[in-house]
Amino acid sequence: MMTPFIFFLIFTLCVFLVARPFLIDELPYQTVEDGPSNIEQQKVNILKQIQEVEFEHEMGITSDDDYQRVRADLFQEAADLVDNSKHHLQKKNIQTEYKFCTQCSSTLDPMDKFCSSCGAKVRE
Repeated sequence: MMTPFIFFLIFTLCVFLVARPFLIDELPYQTVEDGPSNIEQQKVNILKQIQEVEFEHEMGITSDDDYQRVRADLFQEAADLVDNSKHHLQKKNIQTEYKFCTQCSSTLDPMDKFCSSCGAKVRE
């Protein structure tokens, strides 16, 4: 009497687990950001790839030509990433240099003492 019930329960559970991915409307996608956290993650990934290539070369898995080519490509990718991160930081610093007037909300240069629109004194 209990055996058919247990069999039915196990069967239902199996069907649910198999059908579950098809029942989910939207899968959580990881967004790719161009911020500092993504750049740091890319740096870590490139470092791991370089270490893996060096290990494979030491073990004799890859030839000298392949090792030199892949290593040069990875170092070029790392250099490009560093250049992009410097550009990102410079862009961020340029954006934060601007001030805004507290009276009229117009944009001020970093060296302004008074607002050029309304004449209000700029807070330091």
